[in-house]
Amino acid sequence: MDLRGNDLHEEGLAAISEGLATNQSLTSLNLYDNHVGLVLDRNEQDDGDRAFYERVLGDAYDDLEGAELFSALLSAPRRSALVEKHPGSKALGEALKTNRTLKTLNLYSNQFMGCAGVTALCEGLGENKGLTELDLGFCYGRETGGMSLGEALKKNRTLLTLDLTYNKVGSAGAAALSEALKTNRTLKTLNLTNNDTFKQDDDELHKAAWEGLTIEGAEGHRPRSS
Repeated sequence: MDLRGNDLHEEGLAAISEGLATNQSLTSLNLYDNHVGLVLDRNEQDDGDRAFYERVLGDAYDDLEGAELFSALLSAPRRSALVEKHPGSKALGEALKTNRTLKTLNLYSNQFMGCAGVTALCEGLGENKGLTELDLGFCYGRETGGMSLGEALKKNRTLLTLDLTYNKVGSAGAAALSEALKTNRTLKTLNLTNNDTFKQDDDELHKAAWEGLTIEGAEGHRPRSS
């Protein structure tokens, strides 16, 4: 099923996920560029987005945008609100716990998913027993999302291909993925292009990988500052 570029947002993803939980025939789902998750650009925010930010951030919302807005939401008192803002990602994670027929899931270029959306999805990925290809490129899961993916890969035994291009998982996310790769012997392709990792991180990833796994984009060119 090809639903790319339909501006589904979290609400639309939640509706689709409800059906996916019991579906027994769909094998491929393309959700490329559907504005799933947080909208940080003020020019793209709708009334619902603005109401959410004003309720959670109060007067501080007027002075924040982009990365600063995201950082403010990551502060401890507000972090739970991130999960609230990702009902679709959470519902998709729940659907993956029971769905056994979906093989390919493309979430590429849903930049607003962020760490909370990716983490919510991972809760189901760890228990999924059908998916073989997952594209999370440009979803910006960051270090928290990378760590959540690491935990999921410790349990998942069906996923063959995982694309994490431009997720900014950083050193903490890379370390979690390395730990998972020590025991995961199912994954065959992992794309980590442009993820803010250092040479030491990339070396550990390659060291942990089994001989049947190809890691793309972790060439170890960037040394960590001493």
